[in-house]
Amino acid sequence: MRIVIDTNILVSALLNPGSAPDSVLQTSLGERKKQLLLSPDLLAEYEDVLNRKKFSKVFDKNDVSLFLTTLALDSIFIVPSTVVTTCEDADDNMLLALAIDGFADCIVSGDNHLLKLHPFEQIPILNAADFMNWLSKKAT
Repeated sequence: MRIVIDTNILVSALLNPGSAPDSVLQTSLGERKKQLLLSPDLLAEYEDVLNRKKFSKVFDKNDVSLFLTTLALDSIFIVPSTVVTTCEDADDNMLLALAIDGFADCIVSGDNHLLKLHPFEQIPILNAADFMNWLSKKAT
């Protein structure tokens, strides 16, 4: 299963261990049957957000760098060629392009601009809790 995780889910996972977003991250990294999809743009966004001043007391820059390096090594790296202009928030179009070109099974996001597109090109767009429910139903 190939999964695209929006930045807001990643940040929530790191800030709130044991939360639904954390379960999404752990699930996508913990099993080889579930694979995280990354693109250069998404990895750069992860890095930009995690290194913002408001998180400087929470996330050490060296820890962020190590985490993102490990994340990239444990993910499927895709350079999307598809151009998507569907989302109202133009910055989120990169997630949709990654999902298409990476043959994603799901996009996990807390962003309403993306959630209201569910499904996009037959790809479910779910919040963290709905993703975990969806995943458990697929396992049965």
